[in-house]
Amino acid sequence: MWRTPRNGAWLLLAVAMISSLVMLSSASAPGDTPDTASAADARYADLRQALPPVRVTFGYVSDLAGDAAFFQAQYALAPVLLERGTGHDLILGNFSSPAAIEKAVAEQHLTVYRDFGNGVLLLKKVAP
Repeated sequence: MWRTPRNGAWLLLAVAMISSLVMLSSASAPGDTPDTASAADARYADLRQALPPVRVTFGYVSDLAGDAAFFQAQYALAPVLLERGTGHDLILGNFSSPAAIEKAVAEQHLTVYRDFGNGVLLLKKVAP
């Protein structure tokens, strides 16, 4: 015999249906925009090719606010480890503009070791 679900079951069913609709409406079609991981892989592809396939640690400096850019770089460059700051022989620079690069180089006593384009650089510390 068919029984009518209790109020809690209806509520659960309604929440599941609404959640499914929200997920479907927020999903982007393939090709709309690259996902974050793919974008990070593309941004750091040239640098990745130049790095040894072993676990080493680099410094990290950037003018980009928040943690997202740092974590994207860490993901794309694994097994390389990044530590914020200039306390290592080589430092990954991740910048939004040439002016930001010039400012960081001057203020933090850095020199460009290798420029990979698109605001991605390997930097070295120089004596002040």
